[in-house]
Amino acid sequence: MYRIIDDKRVEASVRKISEGLRQCLQQKRIDQISVSDITKAADVSRATFYRLFDTPTDVLSYICDTFARKSMKELSGLREDNRKDYFIQILRFWMTNSEVAEMLFRSGKPHIIENSFEKYPLLSRMGKYDLLDSESGDYIKASFGSVIGSILYVWIKHGKKESPEQLSGLFEEFCNNFI
Repeated sequence: MYRIIDDKRVEASVRKISEGLRQCLQQKRIDQISVSDITKAADVSRATFYRLFDTPTDVLSYICDTFARKSMKELSGLREDNRKDYFIQILRFWMTNSEVAEMLFRSGKPHIIENSFEKYPLLSRMGKYDLLDSESGDYIKASFGSVIGSILYVWIKHGKKESPEQLSGLFEEFCNNFI
């Protein structure tokens, strides 16, 4: 769990810790990184780390949640009934910021993307999803997060060649032929 408040000193510490984790992930997997590794790389105290985060994985969750919120803000100008544009823009945002997805995949924690989409459901802006607060909505949100995460994973694995439009087209073709 993380506990981030809106305060300039806290924001500076969070940036340092996030960057410290990124540096550590260049050499180790997340399960091999200790709080001491992060605090040393970030040049912050253990007390500062534990005031804000419980574990190194919580730092990854915070980074991913931050990107999920930013992607929602970027979508605020789109028409709510154009789901294909939303899907393309979500892919474009995450592809432009692919280092976050790569960090999650290298860490063996791709489910964090899915969790972020469940916390900050972009689907609620896409219309016709009045189920989002129901049990059925849980399946819709989980499916959406899994699809985005899986597409990003394969895109990174294949060398980041395809455009968001191409990936959207491939997914649409899959839906038309198999669902």
